[in-house]
Amino acid sequence: MLKSIVFLCILATIYFCYILTISSDNEYTNKLEVQQLNLKEYLNLAEYNVYSGKGTTIAILDSGISNHSDLNMNNLISFVDFTHDNKEMYDDNGHGTAITGIIAGDGEYQGIAPDTKYIIIKVLDEENQADYNSLMQSINWILLNHEKYEIDIINISLGIQSYISHENISLERKIQEMLDHGLIVVAAAGNSGPYEDTITFPGSIPGIISVEYLNTHHSYDYNDATVAISSSRGNNINCKPEIYIPAIDMKVLRKNSGYTIKSGSSFATAVVAGVLSLLLEKFPEFSPDQIRKELLDNTVEIDDKSVNCIPKVLFVKS
Repeated sequence: MLKSIVFLCILATIYFCYILTISSDNEYTNKLEVQQLNLKEYLNLAEYNVYSGKGTTIAILDSGISNHSDLNMNNLISFVDFTHDNKEMYDDNGHGTAITGIIAGDGEYQGIAPDTKYIIIKVLDEENQADYNSLMQSINWILLNHEKYEIDIINISLGIQSYISHENISLERKIQEMLDHGLIVVAAAGNSGPYEDTITFPGSIPGIISVEYLNTHHSYDYNDATVAISSSRGNNINCKPEIYIPAIDMKVLRKNSGYTIKSGSSFATAVVAGVLSLLLEKFPEFSPDQIRKELLDNTVEIDDKSVNCIPKVLFVKS
């Protein structure tokens, strides 16, 4: 069986990078899998089988959404486009469709939280590039509409280089407003490893749950797991990312139809957003801080000296 690996990296105002592995569809089942392992089994999500994200809403900042047969469009409650101002939903890249499927796939391919409602906010264009204005507009829209749509979680599977700039400072203030309003924000930490201090913005902001990805080495044994080589690293002061998820060779929805295989922190982030939805359904009385604590309490530590802080991998405890 032939397999080709394509390394894709776009560096613009918004930093976006992932590794795409192209392989035949019949290599994987229609389940949510990584490195040919059942991801839900790896994370012990059977403990949450009675939950599906019902009664929760996630805002997904990405490249849009396509009308894939494994997505329940009845759960799409709003589509907002800050790239071309289109009113009808679309995804001119495919990244957003993949992210939405991981979170809320509801067909042959089942996402983590298939009953969660979702709002798609398009900030990435067909090249998966965005600018300061589209991201700022999206955050302002959420601040104006989060009560109307009862938004609980924000998924940001993209990042900006973490250099200090006037624009980043302005964005950080707006993101802090979202946190102050009780919204749970989860963001990709980036794919710039193995170098230290490469966590991308806004994942670098305290209070945001930043996510990186793990290499399982095709094993369900956590003792075999290591941090992926290209996972971004924090530093000795800032103990980020907070949580790791297997996301190498993950089966995801392809734009419009079918499936493809992708890797990177973007896709790991979507898994965490889905699990947060399950936690909110299970513990509706919990505050955002309590939900965050519950998430991080359901982790196991792995031995990997390539990072500054001990890596914590999601594992739902009985």
